[in-house]
Amino acid sequence: MVNGFTSRSSFQLTTLSIKFIPLLDSDLIDLLRRLPSLHHLTIDDSNTTSPRPVTSLLVQSLHAIPRTSSVTMFSVLVKRLQTLSLTTSAEAQEAFNDRDFVDMVSSRWFLDGYTSDSDSMNSNGRMACLRSVVMRFTKRVVDEEVYGPLKYLEEEGMRVVVVGQSS
Repeated sequence: MVNGFTSRSSFQLTTLSIKFIPLLDSDLIDLLRRLPSLHHLTIDDSNTTSPRPVTSLLVQSLHAIPRTSSVTMFSVLVKRLQTLSLTTSAEAQEAFNDRDFVDMVSSRWFLDGYTSDSDSMNSNGRMACLRSVVMRFTKRVVDEEVYGPLKYLEEEGMRVVVVGQSS
């Protein structure tokens, strides 16, 4: 339904917030492919049973340089993305790979490619720099060793928030 609406519409959506909607990760990825103008993405599956959209496949799809065979893309997904907020109640490492998430966030950080005028920056096909990332786990603790590299990005200027159940 949403895919049909976006494909028939001529608007440029810059902000998308999906909360508590059971959605397959593959359907969300397909939707994001249709939203190249997206700057801000919020997904919250914490009050959702199955299916959950916040998965390793979604994270791999958002990587600046897709490198796995499970992600079949010819271009970077959501090139203009500047803020990303994910909340999940996934407990198992299989559902959400923390190292893949850290790698994806790192792949979208580059000060040299960032300018305050994101429209002019993207008109020449360059990718926007991810400026803010929030990751919330409602049913598990955060592995501080795995998320340690994001502290360096925060020191360089990215807003980074990672919260777990006991935080």
